[in-house]
Amino acid sequence: GRHGRDYSNEITSRVDALGLGDHVRFAGPQPNDELPQWYNAADLYVLASSREGSPNVLLEAMACGVPAVATRVGGAPDELESTEFGLIMKERTPLSIGKTINEALTTSWDRERIRQRMQNRTWKHTADSVLNHLTRLVDRKNSQTQIVEQTTPKHTQHTKHTQHTQH
Repeated sequence: GRHGRDYSNEITSRVDALGLGDHVRFAGPQPNDELPQWYNAADLYVLASSREGSPNVLLEAMACGVPAVATRVGGAPDELESTEFGLIMKERTPLSIGKTINEALTTSWDRERIRQRMQNRTWKHTADSVLNHLTRLVDRKNSQTQIVEQTTPKHTQHTKHTQHTQH
């Protein structure tokens, strides 16, 4: 894998050993135009990453109404802030991942509600959100700077010290 060892062979062997071959399909990479079909066929989307930024794949799955399970990394907790859209794993361990997946698979999800949450999430919406967030940060920094300037005493007269040396 990109950030570590590839466990594909071990996972495939384990699925076969457990007799789950009829229930698990490893589809591999798919063309972008076919992704909505794959998402819509899924019961659950699982993002068990150790690191993420803003996980577009999570947003894509949710835009198709798929509930999700994710680790507490990057933007995933923001997207799954409510348990009506999915679940955040308590920790990134095999046991926790398994428990959270089982919990999600036994939960009744409102896929239309998940889809509606993502309906207005366009690139423009995302850009506007980032711009608003950055503007608030700059405004807050500017207001803190003004407070510091107002409370810092100003010296109106500067004294210059010179030292005379004799030869």
